[in-house]
Amino acid sequence: MNLFKRYISLLIIGTSLPAFSNEANVSIDFGGWSKHFYSLTEHQSKLIDYNESHDLIGIRYTSTFSDNGDYKYSIGFNKMNDSFGFDAYTVAAGAYYTLTPYNDFYIDTGLVLGAQYRSWIDETLYREVKFKKVVVPFLAPEIKMGYKSFYASVMLVPNATESNGKYKLVEPTLFFQLGFNLININ
Repeated sequence: MNLFKRYISLLIIGTSLPAFSNEANVSIDFGGWSKHFYSLTEHQSKLIDYNESHDLIGIRYTSTFSDNGDYKYSIGFNKMNDSFGFDAYTVAAGAYYTLTPYNDFYIDTGLVLGAQYRSWIDETLYREVKFKKVVVPFLAPEIKMGYKSFYASVMLVPNATESNGKYKLVEPTLFFQLGFNLININ
């Protein structure tokens, strides 16, 4: 079974579990823009640039944990162009606390745990950079601000780099996306 079918299967299973939930919706995520705070090496930056416009399209299921709706969780899947312009697939789950300062306006604050199948710099040669595909796990804070059915999401995604066979955390990437609720399930 290919990777895409596995992700879709996980999403279907995850969204069918909470049929008893108090309040739920299925939403579409789109866009995807980033700001990389980690710089490529001087030599790499002569050969490649970061892609910071990602053409993301995704689906997200969100449901409440409690009767009052202050606590939510979500399960989602998306496809996008990664930081080097190659196809990337992400599956993630999040847990959120909701603030509602006004009736139709809300702010979800939480953490997202996921994994992304994406490109990674494998080796830098004199005239080219070679890439490999890897699965990268992540844990990232997310703030989702919405008005009625539309929302904007901001995440601070940690980065790791490989040096001499060891991985180390480096400066994160700020990631922004938009979305809208497609179906409300009550």
